[in-house]
Amino acid sequence: FIEIIRRGIKAGHFEDGMDMSPIILITTPILLPIATQIGIDPIQFGIIMVLNCGIGLLTPPVGAVLFIGSAVAKLKMEDVVKATLPFYICMLVALLLITFVRRSPWLFPTCLCPDRGKAEPLQTDMT
Repeated sequence: FIEIIRRGIKAGHFEDGMDMSPIILITTPILLPIATQIGIDPIQFGIIMVLNCGIGLLTPPVGAVLFIGSAVAKLKMEDVVKATLPFYICMLVALLLITFVRRSPWLFPTCLCPDRGKAEPLQTDMT
């Protein structure tokens, strides 16, 4: 799992020449069957993929979003990195929690709608 996280963050960097959408489109068909075979839920895998790519786009040395943010704010890259460091830490903690705690992606929706699992599915009348 740690290797998947490390490679996912590395894939989000510009040094690999890809943005978030191509990474997801190219790697998901390859990695999803492997993830389901080792017991990872597809929804959990999707969250892990998107969060990995997002962290890769935001982290130095070559995060594309970091360059855009510093250019828009007209600040030096070092100042932007220092200001966003707590957010990096939160994203890494969230990634580790979602990766290693099996039911964590469903904790928040379950707290918001505890009876949703018991409700009947929504029926639409197409006639």
